[in-house]
Formats: sequence, C-alpha cells, structure tokens
Amino acid sequence: MARPDGERGSTPRRVSAYVRARLGALLLLLAWPVFALDTTRPVDSLLHTAFHHAQGAPVGVAAIAQTDDGQIWFSTRDGLYRYDGFDFTRVELLPQGAAQTSATWALYAADGGDLWVALANGGVARLTDGAITRYGVASGLPAGLAIDAFSTDGDGRLWANGRGVLVYFDNGVWKTPSSEWNVPAHVDGLFEDGRGDIWIGADERIYVLRAGHRRFEPVDMRFSHGFQLLVGADGRLWLSDERGITAMPGEWGKPHARAPARRANGLDTLIDRDGALWTIDCHSGLCRDPTFGKRAPAFLSRAALRAQSAGTALGLSSELTMTAMVDREGNLWLGSKGGVDLFRDSLFARERFPDPNVYFALAEDGAGKLWVGTDNNSDTPDRLWRIDRANVPPTALPGFQAPVSAAWTDRDGTVWLGGHGHLWHLKDGTPVTESFPASPTGVPGVVHAMARDAAGRFWLAVSGQGLYVRDANDAWQPSSSIPGMPTGSPSAICAMDDGRLWFGYPDGALVRLAGDRIDVQVHPGKAAAGPITALATVGSRLLVASERAFSVLDGGRAVFLSTSPAHVLEGATGIARDGRGTWWINTDDGVARVGQDALTDAMDDEARHLDLELLTEDDGLPGGAQRVRPLPTALAARDGTLWFAAEEGLASLDPGRVGVAPSPPAAVIREIVAGDVSFPVRDAQLDPDHREITVRYAAIAPSRPNGVRFRYRLTPGQVHWRTLEGQRELRYTQMHPGTYVLDVQASYNGRDWGEPAEATLVVLPTFVEGPWFKLLCAVAILLTGWIVHRLRVRWLTRQLRIRLRERYDERERIARELHDTLLQGAQGLILRFQTIVDRLAGDDPGRRQLEQALDRAERLVVEGRDRVQHLRERHGHAGTLAERLQRYAEELEEAGIQVAMHTRGEAAPLDPFAEDEFYCIGREALRNVQRHADAGSVYVEMIYGASRFTLLISDDGKGMDESSDAPTRHWGLIGISERAHRIGGRASIRTKKGQGTELMVEAPADKVYRRGKRPRGG
Repeated sequence: MARPDGERGSTPRRVSAYVRARLGALLLLLAWPVFALDTTRPVDSLLHTAFHHAQGAPVGVAAIAQTDDGQIWFSTRDGLYRYDGFDFTRVELLPQGAAQTSATWALYAADGGDLWVALANGGVARLTDGAITRYGVASGLPAGLAIDAFSTDGDGRLWANGRGVLVYFDNGVWKTPSSEWNVPAHVDGLFEDGRGDIWIGADERIYVLRAGHRRFEPVDMRFSHGFQLLVGADGRLWLSDERGITAMPGEWGKPHARAPARRANGLDTLIDRDGALWTIDCHSGLCRDPTFGKRAPAFLSRAALRAQSAGTALGLSSELTMTAMVDREGNLWLGSKGGVDLFRDSLFARERFPDPNVYFALAEDGAGKLWVGTDNNSDTPDRLWRIDRANVPPTALPGFQAPVSAAWTDRDGTVWLGGHGHLWHLKDGTPVTESFPASPTGVPGVVHAMARDAAGRFWLAVSGQGLYVRDANDAWQPSSSIPGMPTGSPSAICAMDDGRLWFGYPDGALVRLAGDRIDVQVHPGKAAAGPITALATVGSRLLVASERAFSVLDGGRAVFLSTSPAHVLEGATGIARDGRGTWWINTDDGVARVGQDALTDAMDDEARHLDLELLTEDDGLPGGAQRVRPLPTALAARDGTLWFAAEEGLASLDPGRVGVAPSPPAAVIREIVAGDVSFPVRDAQLDPDHREITVRYAAIAPSRPNGVRFRYRLTPGQVHWRTLEGQRELRYTQMHPGTYVLDVQASYNGRDWGEPAEATLVVLPTFVEGPWFKLLCAVAILLTGWIVHRLRVRWLTRQLRIRLRERYDERERIARELHDTLLQGAQGLILRFQTIVDRLAGDDPGRRQLEQALDRAERLVVEGRDRVQHLRERHGHAGTLAERLQRYAEELEEAGIQVAMHTRGEAAPLDPFAEDEFYCIGREALRNVQRHADAGSVYVEMIYGASRFTLLISDDGKGMDESSDAPTRHWGLIGISERAHRIGGRASIRTKKGQGTELMVEAPADKVYRRGKRPRGG
C-alpha cells in the first residue's frame, strides 16, 4: 500500500504504533499461557494459517491492532476491516455519499477499548463500542494530514504524528503543542514504552516525555534512518534503526515489570513474550532471532538479523509483508500485499518425514529410542524410522523396506515388529527375521497385535489367520487348543500386571486368559458396541474402547461411561497414561485428556459424566486418530513424551506444556435483520411487518475459532440454555408482542462459558394487539355488560312489579274480606253487647266488667283496622314502637302487673318492617308474661345503638326450668326467633326457676334503622 504522500510502502512498518501501552493502564484479561511461540521450534513447525482474498481477507494490510475486546483490526487501501475469528468484516467509517476515499492508514488500540483510525487523505476516526466519531479540520487537525502513529502519555493524553507534525487530543479538540513542550520542528516517529513515557525523534536525536511531565527532553543517544522503539519481554527498551538493534541507555535499558495487556498494536519489528525478535524487514517476508531475549543487551546488526530468515517455505499469503503484531495471547499476525497470516504455537510437534508417510506403528526400546514403522499402502516406500527424541528429525534404518502393521516392546526392552506375513525382532537396532505362523490358505495374514503372558509365551494375532502362541520349541500353535477360545484374530491384546492377557475381538467379545484356561469371558455387546479398538488396564479394571462405546470392565461387570462432550471416546484407538497419572485417549475428534481421579469417580458412579479436555487440530494435532491398523495409536515414552498416530501424520506432546485451558471467548451479536432491514442490536424495535428475524452472532476468538460452541437463551420464555453446534445464527418467526432479552454465550470446552452477549428485542404490537385496543375491548365488554345488566334489572323490576301488584291486589282483597266480614261482624257484636250493657243498672256488678270487655274488644277492632290498613298501605302504623308497646302494656297494668318502659340512646326512626317485627316480638313477650309468669312487674328497655338496636324485656315472675321445653310451649320462642332472624338479628332468653325471665332481641343497625337515620352514638 502506497503512502498518501507517495512514499514507499515500507515506511508504515517503521512508523506504525508500537506494541505495548503504558503499564499503569494495562488490564489483565487472560492468564499468561505456559508458552507463546516456542523458540525451540523452527518457524515452519508453528501452526500457520494464511488468509487470502478469496477467503474474504483484506489485502494490502498496512497496520494491525487488537482492541480490548479481542478483535483484530486491519487498515487497508480499501478501508478498515475487523476479524473475530469467523468473518472479516469491512467497517465503513465515512458517512454515506462522502467524496473522500475510504482508505485508512495507521491504527491505534487505546486503553479502554477505543480504536483510533487514521484516514489516508486526512482526518481521524474514533470507534467506541461501535459508534464512530470523525475528527477533521473543524476539530483542529491540519487539512490533509495523514496520521502515521498514535501514542498515549502517562496522563492519558493521546498524541499523534503525521508528516513530522505532532499534535495532541484534549477535550475533543486536536491541538498543536506550544513551545513549553519543547517539540522539535519536524518529528520522526512516535512511540510509547509501557511506563507512561512517550518518545519521538528529530534530527537523529531522541526525545522523551516522561509520565507527569510537560516537556520533551533529549536523550543522549542518536539514531539513523528507520527509527523505532521496541519493548522487550522483560520490559527493557531497545532502539531499532537501519543499522541494527541496541539497548537504550540507563534505566530504560534495564528490565521493567510488565503486566499482560488487553490490547496490541503493530510494528514491522517487534519482540514477543518469549524474547524472540521478529521482523518483516527481510527478503523472505519474515525473519526471527529466537535467542535475542537470552543474549546480553548487545548490538545486533540488521544484516545479522536478516540472516535469521525463517525461510521461503512458509506459504505466506504474500512475501511482500507490510506489518506485524503479537496479540495478547502471544500469536503472531502478519499483514501483507496478498492477505493476512497467523502463526500460533502448537502443543503438538509434528514429525517431519521426508516422504508423506501415514499409518504408523509405535514402540519404544529400552534405550528410550522410538521406533516407527509405516504401512502406507501407497507409492511411498515403507521404512523403519528411529526417533531419538522429539523435535529431532527421524532417521530411516538403512536396508529396511517393508510394511510394519504392529509394533510391541517386550519386557527386556527389545522391540518386536509385525508386518504382512513377517515378524521381526530388533536386536541392537537391527531387525532379525523371526518365524511366522503358516497360513492354512497359503496366503499369509497381517499382524494385528502381540504380547507375552506370565509364563513367557509369545502371542501373535494375525488378521486372516487367527491367534497363535509360540511354545517352548519356538513352534506356533493355534489358540483353538485352549477350550472356549473364540475363533478368528483379536484386534487388541492387553497384558495385566500379573501377566494375564485380555483379548478383544472385532465382534466385541472379550476374553481374559490365565495360563491355559479362560477365567473371564464377556460376550459381545456386554462391554462393547462394535469392534474392540483399544484396551488398557487401570489396576484390576480394564478400559475398553470400541467403535460405538467406551466402558470399564471390573471382572465380569461392565460400566459404559458417559462423557462431556458426548460420544468423544467412541472409536478411540489409543490409550496412554503419563507419569503424572493423567490418561490420554486418541480419538477421531482429537486427543482427550482426563485425570485419574475423574476417571475413577466415573468408573465408581455410573451417573457421573466424565469431563474431558479435548486437544484438536487447533492445538497442532495432525487430524483425528488413526482408525485402522497399526494399533494402538498412543504411546507414553519413558521421558514423559506422548506420541500419537493421527490420520495426517505422527505428533508428539509434552504434557507439561498443556496448561490451564484458555479463558472462554466473549460472544458478540453482530446483527439482527428481517429481510433486507437491519435493526440495532442493543434495542431492536420490531414492527408488525418485521417479526421474522435472523440474529447472527459470533465469538471473539481470532486465533482459534474452530471448536467454539455457542448456547443461547431468550427470556421470558426460556428458562434453560440451549446449546448450538456449528451454527452462528438464530431464526425467529411470528414473535408475540413484548420485550425479550436474547443472551448468547461461547465456550471452548462446553463447560466454561464466557460473558454473554445481550440483545433486546422489542416486538411492537399491531393495533388489535396494543393496549388501546384491549382497553377499548374492555370498555366495550363493560358497556355491554352494563347494558345487559340494566336490561336484566329492568326485566326483573317489571317482573317484581307484576308480583308486587299481584301481592297488593291479594292484600287488598284480604283487607276487604277482613273489613267486610270479620271487622264488621265484630263491630256488630260490640254494638249488641253495648245495648245489653246499657240496659243493666248502673250499680250492677257485672256492668263494669262487661264495659271493660267491650273497651278491650273495641281496641282489638281498632288494631284489626290498623292491620287492614297495613295491608293497603305498607308503611302505615299507629305510632312509634314505644307508643305501641305502651298501649299494650296498659292491659297488663289493668291486670295488676306494673310495667316500666325505658329508652336508652337517641331514638331513631325504625324501618317499618323491622319496627313491626319488634312490636310483634314485644307483644308476644308481654302476653306470655301476663299468662304464664305470675309476675308482679315487667321492665321493657329499648337501646338505640350506632351499630345495633336491642329490645330487652324482663320480669320478676316464677321463671322456667331451663332443662324443660317450657320456653317452647309458653313463650313461643320459635316464633320470636324466626321474627328476629327475618330482620338479621337473634333472640336469647335467660331464665331460672323462681328468679324471673329475661328476653333480649338485637339486630344490626343496617337492618333496623331507616336509611340515613342511624343514631350518632350509644
């Protein structure tokens, strides 16, 4: 990419922002891994991924940066690109319709997550949480000034340099430093050192602005063309120019404590965390000095550095590299004319054979040498290779060219090799041909497995022939001589510590042989599902790997193990245990690691899942496990190295390099779309026309995206997380109105999950789904109910009026009948008796009694007329309750009974119905006193209370026996109680023989008083 001012493309490598930021602002994100880019391995053994334009990668990458969130950013002639591990995405920085070019220049990842981008034709863009802010001439930047580098000083102030002009950012405005800053007229380079100091060059002199100061001070050190400042792994500062690299003087050249950073920025020469020096300023496109950090801080010439070339066989996207960056995980990124390259360290070291060999048979001899035979079944000749130790090229054994289908180490440390109709025994590194069992068909078979039992007998499993044992005379005998032995050849043999042998067969059968007899025999399907692929002992137990299961066999009892991730151990072809007790299982999905304690717990508890850590191609494993012979495919060497035969090669692993699993990646929701309409992630307002949406998400895992798993949850609605495999988008259709929160998480292992990405989905209702429509419906329902209610009330009222009219008519008929018959008759009788009385002499003794009787009869007629009047007029009555009871009490006084009446509280008008009931109750009580009590006096009290009305009648008569039914017979208590119940009250009698009787009737105020006439107190 050419500079905007026409200079050559190498310039941005020298002036782009450098790798580390000031120490005080560094934040920890990931623990330092056990390794970064292993300096003991050649560059071509590192995991290398080249991203080309066809894969969506940007080309002509002039600058690289990594922001706090882990995303990698690339500056290109075509604009700014972002990479999260899954997609390269172009980010448009200019407003729609802008005439300015989209080309970008320098990049700078600042503390806090901001990304500063220099626009190629002038101006700066700032990205903060996806928001873009542009700065140009109006913000204080010189017109057309393309920024070459950014840095942050110890006070958090951002500085920028472009074409030798130094400016700084203050409160949203770019300013030119005044003379007090002591800035030279033309600045060459701008760097920060991670200590809070920033550095510039001018006129071959170096200046530093110390943290907390406001003046650039010269340093007693000069530079030549190509000035850069490098920060070493130990924090010391180095000066790099066209002459070479040398340590800075004084305190800057001494080690300085550093914390791992969340961000990174690119240069063309840099030092990684292992102290290796990398540069793209060489003819091969990438050079490395792996021992730079281990040497004394002496001058390293540029010519010597270029001599450390990584070679031309790296397969870079382009040898015209433009910038480099070491990310926060220690991986190396390159930007080139042709794309992007990523170099990562590999846990596994792949063996480099001169020819493309596959299908490896592994065995280690007593001297610690690894012997590897091949069974390529191709044009590549099969050889026997000797590997003295890992990372050392293998050596082919001269004169040996034959396929090796099985290898096994004997108790004395010698190695046996089996092939196609051949058997060899290595003695002093020389293969000696041994006798081979004769084939009944004349066609020799292929060796599958070998072992020696406690008696020293040698067993040989030959595919197509069967199982053989060599006797004391070195003669081969078929296993059929042992009663009960299965026919055919076993696919795996495993020797226990006591010398007993386990044989696993392709049909899933298992046999344990003790001497010449079978002591355990497991039928097919009981401990395996499909052919046996690998066996290993755990004390007295046996691990059994088969094509579709993984189990543990304890005597004759088998337990099938469930794993997390599920089904990983199915079809495992190699099981090895290192010196620390950790088990390593070679599977089609990778190498699974499980601790001894976890394995034991899973074997003892069938309900427990076996949690596995899986190492895959992302860790340098060359493919899944070798699935066909030679078997087994895993070997634990005496020096602790583990060896695995994979589909695409042979690899070794130092288990000590496998540290803590990396922190889970953060998930990010990229976009929410409905058709061709895109919605903001944080608050997506989905109108009724856009309810079928697609949510696209990813994880920020730029260095190892393979194997990332996702899970999601949409609340409300989902309580549990739902796991996704190999899917990076969700589809929702016909969502109901409401506010939803979508959470997405990512994980490497399925157990540890990163911070969730969150999106808010607001599904807007249609009019008929909205609250106003529901309110309108509610009002309509209420109105309809009210109308129905009013119609019902009107109908009931009409029916009631009809019934009342009928009752009134009936009452009037009864009143007429009573008036015309009973009352008229009684009045006639009174008149006739009055005539008789008038004829009697005035002093006749019977005259006065008859007159009294006639007066009483006239009062009864009057009362009868009142009753008739009540039938005609519902509310008519003769006086208040007290007045009516007083008139009736006069009769008791005539009979010689004294009646005392008393009113308590403020007298209030009673409801006519209640008043009539109380009068009838009182009259009945007074009548019974006259007839049955033999009383001399009666006390009547009416209590007007605010909450109730009470009528109290007591006498001093003879009383009643409470155990008898006298109250029922004499007082008519049933009628009194019924009348009290009709007005919501209750009646109670207290009596004792010889001590009088007391009747109390009380009823609630709302049933007794007229409406609004309740007394205020009492």
